[in-house]
Amino acid sequence: MEKVNASEAEFQLPVTVWEEIFKHLNVDQLKQSRSTCRYWKVVIDGSHTLMKRFHLVFPEGYVLDRFIHRPPTIPARSVTFERCRISSVDSWWTIVGEKLIHLTVKDCQMSFPTLQKMLERTPKLERLDYLCGKYPAVCISEGVPLEKLHHLTVDNPCMDVLDAFGTMCPNLFRFSLLQQSDKKKVLKFLKGKKETLREVELTTLAYSLNVLLQIKGLTGLNIGHEVTSDEILCIIGKGLPQLKSIAVKMTKNAVLEPSFLATMPELESLTITSQTCRGRQKLNLGGFENSKLRHLSLAHVEFGAFDTD
Repeated sequence: MEKVNASEAEFQLPVTVWEEIFKHLNVDQLKQSRSTCRYWKVVIDGSHTLMKRFHLVFPEGYVLDRFIHRPPTIPARSVTFERCRISSVDSWWTIVGEKLIHLTVKDCQMSFPTLQKMLERTPKLERLDYLCGKYPAVCISEGVPLEKLHHLTVDNPCMDVLDAFGTMCPNLFRFSLLQQSDKKKVLKFLKGKKETLREVELTTLAYSLNVLLQIKGLTGLNIGHEVTSDEILCIIGKGLPQLKSIAVKMTKNAVLEPSFLATMPELESLTITSQTCRGRQKLNLGGFENSKLRHLSLAHVEFGAFDTD
């Protein structure tokens, strides 16, 4: 058995004590501490809380192919690929992916099957941002289910990806769709996830309103991309009175009168954007009372009141 002198024994404080100390360091200090000794490296790498603070970003123009064998030196919990070219997933990705909880793929040149191979090696993934709006996905097939994936954002002109994600995300909690080019695919996806979804972001309600009203567990709705009338929002409030968060863009009127708020008694967060970008529009909240509202965000809108003359 290897002998440890007294000074070394004192230096090796309990893991929980070191974790509490390291929580007070910034990321650069944490990286430096991680390189100081093997014991600190083990403590930091083994802490989910500390490792969540590391975000690995692959530089623009980076090429990942079968010739890349050296993994990053820090097994970060969050990884971003932006404007990279990814043609192959070699064994090094297993080292990165096995503890990954958040993956962002933005404007990357890569096939959807390659993305699926990456996801097969991320068993702990909780969030995926697939933001490749300039590169339509092709050759799509079902992938391996990711049981812990709860948050999905999709920006791609090919709605066939929704069929694949429908299988890959059995426990989806939050869903953001930044392009809606195929009505049938979108409705099919939403219907398939209505038992698990709690938060949804869509660019339009043109054909999805009836399906959204069937998601009885829905507590968050973002439709800030499309101009929405107060009448439609009243229908949403009456159908989903449990909503706690909503973001909307309202029609241009002399004074905005969000009477839909009276149909949402559980609302805690409200974001309102005016249809007009020239000057500021008046908002009248007279008569609305809600003790649960904690967050209010206004864009091109200011508080006002009716002219009583």
